[in-house]
Parts: sequence; C-alpha cells; structure tokens
Amino acid sequence: MSPSDCSETAPLLRPDDSHERGSSPAPRADYRTLSLVVGAIIFLAKFADELLKAPMLAALELAVCQRSSPTTPCDLASVGPVVASLRGTAGMLGALPGLTVGYVYGSLSHHWGKRTVLLLATLGMALETAWFVLVCAQPSIFPPSAVLGSFTFLFIGGGPQVFNALLLTVLAEVVPNTEQTAFFWRTGAAGLVSTFIAPPASGAMMSVLPAVVVCVVGVAIFSLLFPLILYLPGTAAAATPVERGATDGHTESPQSILRSIRSGWKENTRLISGLLSHGGVVRSAAFADLVSTLAPNILIILLQHMSNRFGWSHAEATLIYSIKGGISLVLFTVGLPWIHRYLAHRLRLSSPWPDLWMSRALILFLMGGSLLIGVAQTASWAIAGLALFSCGTGISMSLKSASAISVPKDQVARLYTGLAAVETLGAILGSPLLSWVYAATLRAHHPAFEGAPFLLSSLAYSAAAIAIWTVSVY
Repeated sequence: MSPSDCSETAPLLRPDDSHERGSSPAPRADYRTLSLVVGAIIFLAKFADELLKAPMLAALELAVCQRSSPTTPCDLASVGPVVASLRGTAGMLGALPGLTVGYVYGSLSHHWGKRTVLLLATLGMALETAWFVLVCAQPSIFPPSAVLGSFTFLFIGGGPQVFNALLLTVLAEVVPNTEQTAFFWRTGAAGLVSTFIAPPASGAMMSVLPAVVVCVVGVAIFSLLFPLILYLPGTAAAATPVERGATDGHTESPQSILRSIRSGWKENTRLISGLLSHGGVVRSAAFADLVSTLAPNILIILLQHMSNRFGWSHAEATLIYSIKGGISLVLFTVGLPWIHRYLAHRLRLSSPWPDLWMSRALILFLMGGSLLIGVAQTASWAIAGLALFSCGTGISMSLKSASAISVPKDQVARLYTGLAAVETLGAILGSPLLSWVYAATLRAHHPAFEGAPFLLSSLAYSAAAIAIWTVSVY
C-alpha cells in the first residue's frame, strides 16, 4: 500500500488469496462441551501464569543473592538492578519466537492439526518455566543470567502467541455464529477469574513454602493442560491469520520453513506500515495498542517496586495482582458492557462513537494511574494508583472494535492481525525499556528516582491520549 493511499476506507493491504478449508471441524453437537474445555484450558493456563509471577521473582532474587554472596547474608535490595535487567531482557526475548516462527507453526497447524501444535506450544511453555526454576534452584551450577536461555524453548510450538490464536480459533470453528460473542465473553471471564484468585493462592503458598517449590507447583498445574488439549479436535481447519504462511500441502522442508519465516517478517512489516499509513481511528488504535503493551511489565515492575520501596514481602505484594484481577473482572463482566449499551442505546451514539468515547476515558485512567504510582510516597497511594490504572482495562478491546468499523469487512481480519503484530513489537521494545530504566534508578540509590518507569509510562499514555482524543471520525 502506498503512503498516499491513506483514506479511512482504503484497504490496509491487498487482500490475501483465499485458503481452502481442511477437514470439517468437530460436530456442532459437541460445541458446548468443547467450549467448557477451552474455558478450563484458559483458566488453568492463566492461573499457573499468575501463580508463578511472584515466586519466580523471589526465586530469581534469591539465586542472584546466593551467586553473588554464597557465604554471607545478602541484601535483596542490592540485587534489584540485576533482577530488573534480567526480567526485562527475558520479556523481550520471550516475544521473539512468536514473531519469528508463528507463521511456520500456523502452516504446520494447517497440515498436522491445531491440537498437535497446541500440544507443542504447551510443551515449549512448560519447559521454559521448568528451565527458569532449574536455574534458580541451582545457583551454584548455573549463573542467574542462564534464565535468559529459557526463551529458546518457546520455539517449540511458537509460544503464547500461537497458543492463544489457535485455541480461540478452535472455539470459533465449532461455536455457531449466533453464539460466538457470548462464548468468547465466557471463556475470557474464565481467565479473569483466575487472575483474581491465583495471586492470593500464590501469596499463601509463599508464606509457608520456598519460592522454588511454589514455582514447581505452578509447573505441575500447567502440565494439567496436556490431557485437556488432547480432548480438542485434532483435524486441520480453516486458515487463520496465524496461518498465513500455509504452504501448498507438502511436508515442510528446512527451505520452506526459512521461506515461511521470511514471509512472516515481510507480512508483519507490511501490516504495521499499513496501519501507520492508514488515517483516523486505525492509526490511533495501532499507536494506543503499542503503548498498551507496557501494562503487563508495569505490574511486574510494581511487584518489585513494592518490595524495594515500601518493604513489602513478595507474598504481600501479590495483592496488587488480586486488585488488578478483581477490577478487570468487574469491568469486563458488568461495567464495560453496561457503559457500551448506555452510550449506544440511551444516548443513541452511532458506531464507532461508543467505543471511541470509552477508549478516551480508559486511556485517562491508565495515564493517571501510572502517574500516581510514580509519585506515590506511601504504599497506600501506590495501591490507589494501581486501582486507578486497573480501571483502564479494556482499552485495547474498545479500540479494536472502533477501528473495525473504519475498514471494509473483508479487511477486518488483516486489521486484527496487524494490531497483533504491533502488540508483539511493543512487547519486544517496551519490556526491556521499562525494566532497564528501573534498574538504572535502583543503581542511583535515591528513592525519588524509583518511580521513573511509571512516570515514563504515564508520558507514553499521554501521547496515546492525545492521539485518541484528537482523532477524526468520518
């Protein structure tokens, strides 16, 4: 797409060639049971992920301490910069497999079936965590920097990006069109429930068990995904955005895999450039999506910040995830749907104005919440900032909905694929940036500087707010 082709109705990119459907999906009679299985998979995967966050941080801090001071007591605050840098770099590396080999596994899922690729992705994610735990459990054998090697296991299956895309695709293929929205909301709610109950469970276990043992429990919970995934239909189905590298039906050779990787990079580049050259809501949504990828890393840094700045234990700091999960659960299940209906039916705003006004309000919560966390001098003010920040939950969904109205129907799938590529790029750039800034502030040994990553995030959200509030809708 040329730079001059930037009207609101211009296609983002040239349409793809159509893909043939593979074998027929599971029988429609099974879709309710299948949706329960998908919901259980999402719940367990998210539960294990949330359960592991605090103990993985505590285990890494202890490993760095034991490696640097094996015979003398170690001040955990002194290892903060090293831990922050390692976590940020690990986040950046963890996003690379999905960006580089996602198209390859999309192609393989077209031939092998989505169940097989989901099993591979689950195995890769389990091994990634297991390697992290092994390194932290044996600091006398492995240097703490060896945790950075855990991302290589995500090349088995493509990591969370491929896992999430294929899992939702399996659900979409068997649920009738008239019921898809309701079922997607229910499966999404399963993940939100786990974010609410996993942190207190993690804190309770950390109060009586070593952090490494809690990590092992998390890996064990994650392993429960394998029998659930085996229940899913194993047939190949329609090509999806993650399958754009599909081949002509032959077995993948090393040369074709390299071609798929190259075509994936080219496709992502074209999608991102198409979004940025598009006008109005689409460009604003792309920019805001890029900025919104800072949110998960803000919470990880906040977990360490509550310990270093306010003296909280990691078990106590798991409260921040419960607060975030609880507010997100209420917003997704009650608040945001009610507000959207009020704007659309009571105020009679036409699309995309309800979603756009919601996005304008939500970005202000993200901006104000991160600012309050950055300047907070007490733990209570930091928690208040977190609550405000959590009220910005849902901005990505609202912007995607608003931007979908601004493109032709046959371009919506490519729009979402492009936004997913932008989010992955944001994870690669934003994760190390905030962590390195936080590591630098800890090395300064001045409490006033420790809020710098949150202030930087607030500045980024301010730029996104300007883009969203000044966008024109035709």
